[in-house]
Amino acid sequence: MSSNYTYLPLRSTCAKSKDDVPKSKWLFSLIGGGFAVYSALLMLTCLPRRSSHLHFASSGSSLLVPLRQDSIDGTLPHQDHRLLNTLDYRSFDFKSTTELAPTCDSLPDDKIDFTLVTQLSPNRLGIMHQHCKRWVDHPISVAVGTHSSQKAILKVLKGLGCNPQHLSVTIVSDFESDESYPVNRLRNAALAAVKTSHFVYVDADFVPSPHLYDELMKHRDSLLHHKTALVVPAFELSPLCGTVECKELHEYMIPDTKQELVDLFTSPADSPVVIPFDSKGNPSGHGSTRYMDWITQDEEALLPIECMTSPRYEPYVVMRYCKDLPPFQEQFAGYGQNKITWMQQVRRSGYKFYQVGQGFLLHFPHKQSAAKKVFAQEKEEDVESVYVYQLAASFHHW
Repeated sequence: MSSNYTYLPLRSTCAKSKDDVPKSKWLFSLIGGGFAVYSALLMLTCLPRRSSHLHFASSGSSLLVPLRQDSIDGTLPHQDHRLLNTLDYRSFDFKSTTELAPTCDSLPDDKIDFTLVTQLSPNRLGIMHQHCKRWVDHPISVAVGTHSSQKAILKVLKGLGCNPQHLSVTIVSDFESDESYPVNRLRNAALAAVKTSHFVYVDADFVPSPHLYDELMKHRDSLLHHKTALVVPAFELSPLCGTVECKELHEYMIPDTKQELVDLFTSPADSPVVIPFDSKGNPSGHGSTRYMDWITQDEEALLPIECMTSPRYEPYVVMRYCKDLPPFQEQFAGYGQNKITWMQQVRRSGYKFYQVGQGFLLHFPHKQSAAKKVFAQEKEEDVESVYVYQLAASFHHW
């Protein structure tokens, strides 16, 4: 860690009274089931505590200010501290800033523009049809993990309706297998090709709403500070025919407007077609997003996300691309911990988060990746031997 870099505490400014709780309680009954209950539990979690266990750490002359102990250990599968001493963080070249990015000088709002950034493997190229269709003729930067040539990938993307004039394609090919897929190196490669002031990062299996770019342009004056991040609420489309291979049916069901998504989100109440992303498998991942408020949030409004109830929170965000941006740590490859650790570093670096009121992302059903299968098997066999957990613990110590 560089000796002059200062980390701030994770923000925990939460509801202080019942009057501060969002007044959309009646909507809980529409959603039904677990997520409404989970949302209520999050509100309770956000109430101030009389005391909290604090963890202090330091490295060189840098200042690491208090961070709750659960923020250090919360991404691990359990509280076994033997994991925390498995790998020495000094053996990894973790990065604090994006050194090759432009400086974070102030800029007028008319100089703010947005690039859609993503990464994917060749078997996910087909979903780029939706990205290019919905982002229209605005910049897209995509990194592809493949042994094919850039020319071949561009030809495929052009056939999917993508305009090469607005498309940057970066190829990363020096990896051995899908299980060691260099996801964070690909993310950084896609970011390195960004020419606009800001980027919208999404994983390729998340489809953006058609007018997200136009909505972001209306918020340019709110992005003048380079450590402002806008959260785009992420939802998932439930598989509609018992298998994720119903591609045409799934594409037909992708909503084009907020109202269409809300209709799918709230009806039928017992089994909605659309739910908050991974709210069943990993509710902490997006649980701090104010989904219930988003339903009635005005397009012009930005809602602050001040209460983050879990260190596992990993929303998809709009951010300034400049030197102060923490990079994705490239030691993480394959499945697990790669985006969580990045978001933890972003939060510790002092970014403030606000939620957009109209735009959304929708996860498109797909088969489980080879990397995730390997991760799940290793976790089941011996959780303490899972490398990414050990690497994440090392990163936390750093």
